[in-house]
Amino acid sequence: MKRKIYFFILLNLLFFTIIIAQEEKSELHRKLLTLPDISVTVIETDSNFSESFEIFLTQPVDHLNPNNGPKFTQRIYLRHIDFNKPIIMNNEGYATSSTRRTELAKILKCNEMFVEHRYFGESKPDSTIGWEYLTTAQAAADHKRVVDLFKAIYNRKRLLTTSAPLDSTGDFPAFFTKI
Repeated sequence: MKRKIYFFILLNLLFFTIIIAQEEKSELHRKLLTLPDISVTVIETDSNFSESFEIFLTQPVDHLNPNNGPKFTQRIYLRHIDFNKPIIMNNEGYATSSTRRTELAKILKCNEMFVEHRYFGESKPDSTIGWEYLTTAQAAADHKRVVDLFKAIYNRKRLLTTSAPLDSTGDFPAFFTKI
């Protein structure tokens, strides 16, 4: 009888330990939650990364009037390997995917981020907002803000790239800040 009680207690301890361990957030997850204006969701990752996240960053529609104007949320996918590895920030037009992986990330075995372009996919402002804010300067300011925010977490080398042909917005944040 005592064995059954001990077994029952041990089973319960194991069960609650598993539940508590699942609720603990990783170091990266905790760091992400300290960044302003973001919401973070853990998503399934593949075997090449230790963890992956879908992030929505609240951005101003007009970076020239960031405090008083309308806002939108920009979708970002982050795949993490190690804080000591570089990060590739890929500007995605149209709609980005949580399962896509760039050839550069495969070669460099590094962290990877996909930033969805404003007015595409889930990164759209309210439908009453006009198209006058869909400019290269505004998109570059979006990406500069992403780079600046994530410098707090990834202080290693960064590489900005784009997947869309003839898309130069991946290059423009370099004009605004040293990347």
